[in-house]
Amino acid sequence: MITHNETYLIHCNAGAGRTGFVAAIIEGLSGATIEEILYDYLLSYGKEFADKNTELNNDFGKLILDQLNTIIDGKINDAKNFQSNIEKYFLEDIGLSRKELDLLKEKLTETKRR
Repeated sequence: MITHNETYLIHCNAGAGRTGFVAAIIEGLSGATIEEILYDYLLSYGKEFADKNTELNNDFGKLILDQLNTIIDGKINDAKNFQSNIEKYFLEDIGLSRKELDLLKEKLTETKRR
């Protein structure tokens, strides 16, 4: 993603588990809050459903936060530090350098500005 300007399709068998996780960490890295990520995920079930269920303290919010925490070893310790903890995941677990991470973040937010 750092070196190619193409559009990317992220998909797995069901389109919810691995796809959702990859989308969530990319959204988090781009500056999205946990609430925004939850809402985006719930849109898969329709806007009305997402509007009614977007709260971190409901079952869907807890499930998504728990799954993100499980996958990245509990590094999301609270909603306020979400983006910095996602950055730590990219640096420490995935192994990106700070320069690579900054380039990726720039690339991801560049699309938002268009």
